[in-house]
Amino acid sequence: MLKKKIHLLVISGLFSLLMVTESFAGIVVTQFEILSPPTNSLFSDVFGVNSTGQVVGRSYASDFSERATLWNNGVATYLATPGGTGTRANWINNSGKVVGSSTFANGEQRATLWHNGNATDLGPAGESSSEAKGINGSGQVVGYGSADINARARAILWSADGVPSDLGNPLGAVASQANAINDAGQVVGIAFDRDFQQRATLWSNGVATELTSLGGPASVANGINNSGQIVGWAYQTNFDQRATLWHNGTVTNLGTFGGNNSEATGINNLGQVVGWAQASTGDQYAAMWDGTSIINLSDLASSVTGSTRLSYVAAISDVDSQGRFWVAGVSGRGVFRMQLENTSTVPEPGTIALFGLSLAGIGFIARRKNRRTA
Repeated sequence: MLKKKIHLLVISGLFSLLMVTESFAGIVVTQFEILSPPTNSLFSDVFGVNSTGQVVGRSYASDFSERATLWNNGVATYLATPGGTGTRANWINNSGKVVGSSTFANGEQRATLWHNGNATDLGPAGESSSEAKGINGSGQVVGYGSADINARARAILWSADGVPSDLGNPLGAVASQANAINDAGQVVGIAFDRDFQQRATLWSNGVATELTSLGGPASVANGINNSGQIVGWAYQTNFDQRATLWHNGTVTNLGTFGGNNSEATGINNLGQVVGWAQASTGDQYAAMWDGTSIINLSDLASSVTGSTRLSYVAAISDVDSQGRFWVAGVSGRGVFRMQLENTSTVPEPGTIALFGLSLAGIGFIARRKNRRTA
């Protein structure tokens, strides 16, 4: 049963809620905010959020150029442009270090790190195309690079000092891309086989391993937490795509709201998974899998958002000492951030796998094109 209690509502700009309490399955909404784009921007996307609520993504300026954007305390700012006009921010760690890419005047796209107002070109040297997709707590960065626009991409790891290394491809793969890294240095992403099908991949201790599929031809790994739990999506044999969890050699279908499609975009340190899922009507909703249930975040925050649908969650932060964490995504009113609080004991990470298997047993299905694939 959904229990609601609104403590304080403040309207500012498009829409803002400073303190709300709504509980469902032990999860409480404590803050919700529609994030306005920077001045003179047209619209925005969000890709990352950290434990302090800082959000990163991209906004489109009035000339339609793509600009890396940081929302700090809900206020949007363009990040520095090291060259050219095109920039994009993909992830932010808890120290406020941001990674993404910049497009230079000569057309080259370069992996970029932003910190304390400064932009650093990560290279690597000799690469004309590269992008940073993730960064961990110690400052290690992952992404991909290629020698030219026609060359096949390779997954790359940059050390905290900015030194790049090629992660290598699994056996039989012809290209690869790293999407995320945990604090142990484990990396996840995709490798492309000779038919250029995407294969979810884990790089650990110098070894690249293709993750088990759900029987279909493609899969993608989007995120990994410090327990080694990996999330993303995978096709089934009928080409239905499902939000997927991999852990300790087991692959789990996380299910949907009764529709045909879903995707897991991120996972926090307690094993709580976010993304999106379809209902039987075909409508798409922001979703959270908490180990015992799949939660429709539009329903959870309905008194805040009214009839506005939360379409998907792009990112989730780790949980702080008070049990609070942030999610960021897209709604019918624009991009948003929302703070949630765990009000009851969160199930052990392995419980999520058992929950997903029970959903698979009653025939939930899912599919959607991966948003994070380059």
